Amino acid sequence: MCILYRSLRFPFCAKHVQRKPLLQRAAMYSISNNNGHTMKIILIIIMSIAIASCASTSEQYLTSEPVEIGIDKLDRYWVNESKSIRFSISPRVVPAPGTQGVVKVRFLIDSKGDVYNPEIIESYPEGAWDQSALVASTKQKYVPSKDNTKRTPVYVIQTIKFKFG
Repeated sequence: MCILYRSLRFPFCAKHVQRKPLLQRAAMYSISNNNGHTMKIILIIIMSIAIASCASTSEQYLTSEPVEIGIDKLDRYWVNESKSIRFSISPRVVPAPGTQGVVKVRFLIDSKGDVYNPEIIESYPEGAWDQSALVASTKQKYVPSKDNTKRTPVYVIQTIKFKFG
């Protein structure tokens, strides 16, 4: 009768393992360890992908239907935490020194104060600062004003002025 051992990740019979040459037993053990190690790596990769995909798929959170407001009424609903916004632009699109521009962007501030769905309404010079305006608008973070206890989401049109150099 054989006694089963489970110490090397798989059941085996002590009588049969002892009959096998030492090199063959070592090969069996190393295959077992490699498979276990490989499985751990595969599981780590799968879990990393799952966690990364969860983190990158933030969805807008709405406690009620969004309200369309003017920029003059924004402070009744939301207060911008960002005093100024800095970001880098691609070297391919660096404007000439002294270049200025104005872009009107419409976006949604959801119930968490995050910005979603930015879209260009108007820009001058046309297209020159559009991508920068979209980046700038999404980097803003808002907190609810004291009057906005329900965290009402809003659509707002904001004018962003750019000056390079």
